[in-house]
Amino acid sequence: MLSLKRVSLIGLVVVFLFYILLKKKEFSALNLKIILPFAIIINLILVYLIYNFTMSEYDYLFSEYTGRFTDDVVSGRKGIYFVFFEKFDLSKFSILGEGIGKVMHVISERAGYKFNFHSDILKNYTEMGPIMFVVWIYFLYKLNSKNLISFLYIIYINVLFISDNAFVYFDVLFLFYFFIGISLIEQQEN
Repeated sequence: MLSLKRVSLIGLVVVFLFYILLKKKEFSALNLKIILPFAIIINLILVYLIYNFTMSEYDYLFSEYTGRFTDDVVSGRKGIYFVFFEKFDLSKFSILGEGIGKVMHVISERAGYKFNFHSDILKNYTEMGPIMFVVWIYFLYKLNSKNLISFLYIIYINVLFISDNAFVYFDVLFLFYFFIGISLIEQQEN
């Protein structure tokens, strides 16, 4: 469960900051025209940052600011991602992706047991390919960002997707869609 994970707390902080920024503004179709490209660009940048993080581009920052090694700070994810990038070269793979389920299959095969990847953003980018990844992000935000509250839920789940395998947590996704539904129903009643 995500209740005590750092990424959940980071997600809450990010949501709170967006709430403070947007609470007094009218949430409208105009905002959506700004949000959609912004969400797509941010998620593509995240794929790039995860890749550079794995290739030790930011190790000096972790050491300088935390006094610890990168993998200590990120609970072993760097090692998982390194194994991933040995198999999947993002500059050479198919524009249509590797296929749904391929990342978990390859990582599990290497580990010798069923293994979750810990980055739904990177997993989806690889499995769907860049075109379908952009389409997925577009519709994730377009269909679910009808008001400020539902937008904040999307931001939260997007933060979880960065460094966790939120798709395997049924309760997280159930509550996510449940609360999105409630916020959309409330919007229709007003």
